[in-house]
Amino acid sequence: MFDMHTHILPGIDDGSSDWATTDKMVAMAYQSGTRSIILTPHHRNGYTCSLQTIQRLFEQIKHTYADRYPDLKIYLGTEIYYQSDMMQKLLGGKILTMSGSRYILLEFGTTVSFSVILRAVNEAANSGFRTILAHIERYECLRRDWKYLDELVDFGALLQINADSVMGRHGFGTKMFCRKLLKQNMVSFVASDAHDAEHRTPVLQEAEKFIRKKYGTEYAEELFYSNSICVIQNRII
Repeated sequence: MFDMHTHILPGIDDGSSDWATTDKMVAMAYQSGTRSIILTPHHRNGYTCSLQTIQRLFEQIKHTYADRYPDLKIYLGTEIYYQSDMMQKLLGGKILTMSGSRYILLEFGTTVSFSVILRAVNEAANSGFRTILAHIERYECLRRDWKYLDELVDFGALLQINADSVMGRHGFGTKMFCRKLLKQNMVSFVASDAHDAEHRTPVLQEAEKFIRKKYGTEYAEELFYSNSICVIQNRII
């Protein structure tokens, strides 16, 4: 499996707090069947780590686990909290895309208006980027009005949901919303959005088995592997 949304880099954001936690998270991911990971530290107010530090830690992680998990592939991206200067920073190389591709992983506050999401998707598209909307089950405007989701997909946005949400760990309403999206084949990625080794873990196995059984092998392959391969290879999904 391929986990394209994780917070495993130590000491960068509200994810892994130290190398011991990172070590546990990588072990959990590998033991549960994940063989490719994109590290997506937050880019938002409150997290001020430099790109140089992020790149250094990324190289350190790859080196640390190369011998222990020789078939584990690790890539670097960013989870970008949308702000008005986002595009300027992306074009100026101050924010990392997903593994150097034209794909970006974009998040918003839970009470964001639909107009802001649509504006962000349009801004990205007009500058040559393709938007992956992170954990869309959190955004109240999208849960209230299904036509907004259709409009975003029509504009080229790709939808990501969290594995724990699919399995009901964030409430019944969230679970049913995610499963309705899956039933209508609107989701492009299921990821862990892992932040630690206890509560928000990098384990996809349970959700993958459920989706494979409920919605079919082909769709599960897209959600947990092939679409993420398209991202790192900068190919159209």
